[in-house]
Amino acid sequence: MLDLKQELANYPPINIAGLKEKDPTLPDKIISSITLYNQALESIRSNSEDIAIIELKKAIALNPDFYEAMNLLGLCYCFINETEKAEELFKRVLDGEKNSIRALNYIKMIKGDIGTDSISSRAKKRERRSIKEKTRKRESEKGTGKNYRVSLLKYALSFVAGAVLMFILNMAFMQGSNASLPDPDTSSEEIIRQLNEKIKNQERAYNKLSEDYRALEENFEKVSQNLEYYKFSVKLYEIEDLYDKREYEPAADMLILMKTVDFKGEEKERFDKLYEKVMPAAANKVYEEGLVLANTKRQYEEAIKKLNKVQMYKEDFRHMDAVLYYLGKCYQQLNDSRNALATYQKLMEQYPQSSYIKWAKIRIYELTQIP
Repeated sequence: MLDLKQELANYPPINIAGLKEKDPTLPDKIISSITLYNQALESIRSNSEDIAIIELKKAIALNPDFYEAMNLLGLCYCFINETEKAEELFKRVLDGEKNSIRALNYIKMIKGDIGTDSISSRAKKRERRSIKEKTRKRESEKGTGKNYRVSLLKYALSFVAGAVLMFILNMAFMQGSNASLPDPDTSSEEIIRQLNEKIKNQERAYNKLSEDYRALEENFEKVSQNLEYYKFSVKLYEIEDLYDKREYEPAADMLILMKTVDFKGEEKERFDKLYEKVMPAAANKVYEEGLVLANTKRQYEEAIKKLNKVQMYKEDFRHMDAVLYYLGKCYQQLNDSRNALATYQKLMEQYPQSSYIKWAKIRIYELTQIP
């Protein structure tokens, strides 16, 4: 049978004043529930378990998470043999506090797994375990201190032994060194001589590397030039192919770009031959196309491009006077009076016997006539 008075020792009253001091914002319901809990403790001590049950029920109603009150109410139910209600309360505590060992032990007690003595003596056992642990800790600390002193002594002895050994070895080394050291002056001269020799060797190696580098640069430059030369040489074959296809204008454009290339030997001969046959053909073709563009299609800008190429392809073109006249006419049609006058003037200066002179004069008069 559960001894309620004995178990009551595990339920001291709660200090409400202390709680208020720690948390001034403590709700009134919590304070009221604690007050009822403390009153229930007094009721149990005065053998008024029925009053205690009522007070504890009110306390739990005000504070549903008051698990200490639930445990105490469960004990009261056990005391009056209402174990089902007690077990229900203890289970509520377990649901709310998973680590509530006290409620679990109460349930075991109800089911007969443990006795009431084990419940009431848990605090004493914990105290005995605590005393034993403290005793072991003190003994361990003493042992640790003792071991520390022993270790320190061993370390000191090792240090002294090491120092003595180093002293002996140092003395032996100094004696051996004094017996075998060469003359300081001779040694220094030898070292200087060796260093100078190394410096000279390094200088020779550096000079050799510099020469090799310059040679590589020269070779690279030659290879680059040869590569460019090879590319231009290949283009000569492309120009020849264009000429065979009667594509004179693109062939002539490529030759113009390659005039600065210093061809040698066979490539020089091939370039000169191509230039001699491509340029006249290209000049004649663009001249004809320019006249068509100027006179028939009236596409003066395109005509100017073609006629200017005639001058670039062949400066002594046999119809250069006509080229200049139609160039001037195209400029005039585009209202470019400045270039038109300059072109007509060039025609009159370079080709004074040309049949286009009279037409050029008429055009000049038109351009200079004040309206």
